[in-house]
Amino acid sequence: MNYKKGTCSKCGDTDVYLVKKTQSGRLCNDCNQARLAEKRGQVAAKPIKSSRKPTGESVSHIAIWNTRPHICTGCGKDLGNEPKPHYFSHTIRKSRQANLRNDLDNYTIKCLTCHTKWDFGTYEEKATLNDLAEMLEYIELHDIALWVKLTDGVAPYL
Repeated sequence: MNYKKGTCSKCGDTDVYLVKKTQSGRLCNDCNQARLAEKRGQVAAKPIKSSRKPTGESVSHIAIWNTRPHICTGCGKDLGNEPKPHYFSHTIRKSRQANLRNDLDNYTIKCLTCHTKWDFGTYEEKATLNDLAEMLEYIELHDIALWVKLTDGVAPYL
């Protein structure tokens, strides 16, 4: 079925698909679902609250975004003006050292490609990251066992 875009007569949202024509105008899907639930004597579904505990990472992300250039530290790509969660890469993973989760120095700003290279890439792929030397310096100070694992006790990428 083809739906037309327009303004919902109930909520006023613009540029939404209108799925129901009523006497008072056209409704978006959310308003139509609420109308149907009310008609059936049901309570409209409410958004499910997340059971996840707040970690403070979003506050860290905003602080970093407001103080650092919006450029990928791995390849130099411009990341624009909108911060996205995948732009914020932990140098030392949260699962390895949870106490560093919100340490601003433990973050680098990376595009999705470089973030994936850092988290899941081979040693050769990690070696292509422009900021590898800085990340290894941070790791050497905060997690010597990881540094030895990544470098075999020497810095082969440098």
